Amino acid sequence: MLTKRTLRVFDDIMAIAEGLPGDAGDEVREKAWRAVGDSDPIRVLFAQQLLDVSGQTVREWIEKGVLEPVGNSPVKVTLASVLEVKDIVDELRELGQDRDLVSAVLNKLELEELGENDRFRKSLEQMKRGERGEFPARYGL
Repeated sequence: MLTKRTLRVFDDIMAIAEGLPGDAGDEVREKAWRAVGDSDPIRVLFAQQLLDVSGQTVREWIEKGVLEPVGNSPVKVTLASVLEVKDIVDELRELGQDRDLVSAVLNKLELEELGENDRFRKSLEQMKRGERGEFPARYGL
C-alpha cells in the first residue's frame, strides 16, 4: 500500500534528519513534511489505526478541526494532520496521559498555537519582568 510505504520513508527520513546538524536537519525535516503533505488523503479507519484511538475520537477530532478532512463521502483526512496529531498522542502517552486524549490533544494544540502568537509571547515576557502582573509559572518561559 502506497500510504504505508510513504510512512516508512517518512520515518526513515526523520530519523536521518535527527542525526544532521542544525539547519541541515531542519531542511530535511521540512522536505519530509512537504512530501507527506502532498500524499493522498487516508480513510478514517486507517487514521484510527495509526493513532490507536476509536473511530469516534477520529470523528471528534475532525469536527473540532484537529484533523483535516478531505471530501464528504467517504470522509478522508490528510496524512499530514494525522502524523502531527500522532506526535502529540505519542508524547502524551509517554507521559502517562492515556485518558481523555481528545481534550488533552486539543489543549496541547491550543498551547502550541498560543506559543507561536507574537502578541501572547510579548505579553508573557512583560509578565515575567513584572510589568503586567504575576507571571504564570506553568508556561515555563
